[in-house]
Amino acid sequence: MGRIMLEVIDAGVVQGPLSVAFYGYDITREIQKHGADVYRGLFERASLLLPNSRFLATRLLDAGAASEKVRLHRLGIRLEDFPFVDRRGRSGPPTILAVGRLVEKKGFEHLVRAMRIAGDRSVFRARVVGDGPLRASLEALAVASGLSDRIEFLGWRSGGEVSRLMSEADLFVAPSVTAADGDMEGMPLVISEALATGLPVIGSRHSGIPEVVLDGENGLVVEERDVQGLASGLIHFSDEGNRLRAASNARRTAETRFCSTKQGDELLKLLESIA
Repeated sequence: MGRIMLEVIDAGVVQGPLSVAFYGYDITREIQKHGADVYRGLFERASLLLPNSRFLATRLLDAGAASEKVRLHRLGIRLEDFPFVDRRGRSGPPTILAVGRLVEKKGFEHLVRAMRIAGDRSVFRARVVGDGPLRASLEALAVASGLSDRIEFLGWRSGGEVSRLMSEADLFVAPSVTAADGDMEGMPLVISEALATGLPVIGSRHSGIPEVVLDGENGLVVEERDVQGLASGLIHFSDEGNRLRAASNARRTAETRFCSTKQGDELLKLLESIA
C-alpha cells in the first residue's frame, strides 16, 4: 500500500510526508518473493517506517531502510474490551484458546501434536477459533491423534465473541512458525488481547512474539515446531498455581505496552515529527 501511495502522491491527489507501517508478511514474504529491492523507492521517499516489533525493525534495516526513519510502534488495544479475569477456583477442566487463520504460519498443527504427546499429563481441553484452508486437515489430525473429544474447531468468531472466549479460557497458545513461502507474523495482536485478560501465553520463538511473551513471567516461549517443548509447557500450566502466578504479569504487560490511548498518543507524536 505504501508503494501504491507513492503513485497517488505523484499523481497530485494528495501531498505531504508519508509514513508506512509494517506488520509481517509485507517485510518477510514479500522480500523473499520479490527481492530486497522491492521497497527501494519507498524507503527513499517515505519519511517514517513503523514496524510493530523489533524483529521487523531489523528486517527493514537488513532490506536497506535508513535507521533514522525506522521507529518501533506497537498497535494498541482497548483494554476495557478485554478486562482482567480472576480465574481462581474454577471448576472443570481448564481450556486452551488458540485464535487465527488456519494457515501454515499459525502453527496450529503443532498444538494438536503437543496435546497428543502430553496425553493425560495435561488436563487441558482446547478451542481453536478461525477458519482457513487447513481446517479440514487439522480436524483430521485431531481425530487421528485421538483428540476429537478434547479439541473444538469453532470457525470464525466476532471480536466480541473472541473476548468472551478469552474470559472463559485458562491458557492462550500461539505456536507460530515461518511458512514455506517465507510468510511470518509481526506480533499477533490477539496475544496482547489475551494478556490483557490475564491469560498466560505459550508462544513460539518467532518474529516479535518473544518480545511480548516473557519466558517465565507472563508465559513460556518454545522454539518453532518444538512439539515436545510445547507439550512440556502444557504440562507446566496444567498446574493452576503456575497459571495464576503468570496472570498478573500478563495483565501488566498489556497495560504497559498495548494501551490504545498510550499507543495512539505515541503515534501522533511520531506523525507530528514528520509533519
